[in-house]
Amino acid sequence: VWDTDPQPPRVRAVVDLAAVPEAGEEDETGRGLQLVTLCSDDWGWYSLGEEFFGFKGKYVWCELLGGPPLAAVAARRLTSA
Repeated sequence: VWDTDPQPPRVRAVVDLAAVPEAGEEDETGRGLQLVTLCSDDWGWYSLGEEFFGFKGKYVWCELLGGPPLAAVAARRLTSA
């Protein structure tokens, strides 16, 4: 995903999905990276600087390996110990 905001992405800390506040009808932001963090195996971002093929801002990426996300596997291991 690319956007023009050069600031690093911010993930709101959520330990439990039930603790994620419900989005209101007018809310446009704030939950996307929580979903990416919980559902992907890895994610990151890099700055596009001032000008990159005519664009500036940042690019955010994620990896999906096809199995359960590594975070979910680790969480199950911690809760079953």
